[in-house]
Amino acid sequence: MTLPAVNNWSGAGLFDQAGRLVGIGSLLVPDVFDDQQRLPGNLYVPVNLVKDPLPELLRTGKRPGPAPSWLGISSQALPNGGLAVLRVSPDSPAERSGIRAGDTLLALQGQALVNLQDFYRRLWAVGPAGSTLTLSIRREGQIRQIDVVTADRNQSLKRPSGI
Repeated sequence: MTLPAVNNWSGAGLFDQAGRLVGIGSLLVPDVFDDQQRLPGNLYVPVNLVKDPLPELLRTGKRPGPAPSWLGISSQALPNGGLAVLRVSPDSPAERSGIRAGDTLLALQGQALVNLQDFYRRLWAVGPAGSTLTLSIRREGQIRQIDVVTADRNQSLKRPSGI
């Protein structure tokens, strides 16, 4: 993680004091300090994690192995527990299952959600894209159980014409 957050982060190199590439910019996050202090920053993928899958990434444009589960939401941890759904991607598993911006995710597979890291670790542990999971959500004071069939995020990306 780096601070302060910079919008031009995607794909940017992170270098150590000796000028060695140590990370590749990946994601802008709203809470670098694990919800203890709300401070946005940038997440960098360590280059040592990219070395093994790099030949496959270059050859196919995808990482090796099954695609991880994806829901199509942007969320933020809430101080009193749960995750606020900030955005739902069009035609995503979340949208197809009825999840909306403004909902609060309370639990995944019956276990309360602690923070964003906990949510994603548990989401990916459910299984690869195509797995079914159950989310507990709160909407307008009502708690609901929603079954969601996850998807491969790469299948939702719009490809430039001619490629």
